[in-house]
Amino acid sequence: IAARTDNGTGIAGVGNGRVRVMPIKVLGADGTGRDSHVIAGIVKAVDRGADVILMAFSGHVPSWSLRAAIGYAWSRNVVLVASVGNGGSSANTYPAGLAGVIGVSATNRHDALAASSNAGNSVFLAAPGVDILTLRSGGGTTTVSGTSAAAAHVAAAAALLRAKYGRISHAAVAGRLAATADPAGSRHQTGNGRLDLARALTTSTG
Repeated sequence: IAARTDNGTGIAGVGNGRVRVMPIKVLGADGTGRDSHVIAGIVKAVDRGADVILMAFSGHVPSWSLRAAIGYAWSRNVVLVASVGNGGSSANTYPAGLAGVIGVSATNRHDALAASSNAGNSVFLAAPGVDILTLRSGGGTTTVSGTSAAAAHVAAAAALLRAKYGRISHAAVAGRLAATADPAGSRHQTGNGRLDLARALTTSTG
């Protein structure tokens, strides 16, 4: 999302140097956590002024409290992005499947659904999610795959839209991302299509 650009080192982040990251940890080292931690993280991000919240995780049973936290963020005009998960399933996942959340599946270099990506009704948009270059803890770069990487692309795109157009509504951000997406796979697999960052930033959608 936020790797420095134009420095001749490593990679360039999708955020193009115009995005600041507010890291809030809600999962343990093993990649699991409780709804209560996620809820606390969402509320903390909203109260600290986040414009976009990336939730690079998924579960199968949403609590009413999680729904309420998502509703709180939505009421504060925060763009919510979540990965749909990597089980190769079509079952709904959460928070991606909750109202107001942009659920993201992963595509490969051929614009097909990644083999491990979930699909189905929780998917609003797709983005590249196979062999994605990213910074490595301790220095250098590495590659990652999965819907978490795909969701990071979409979150960065949403942040760039807000950086360019001001605090436009979350609905307007989601609408622009959907309207400018490229056709890829089926609606079941990619929702409104595969993210096209250049078109999202330059195309008038009325």
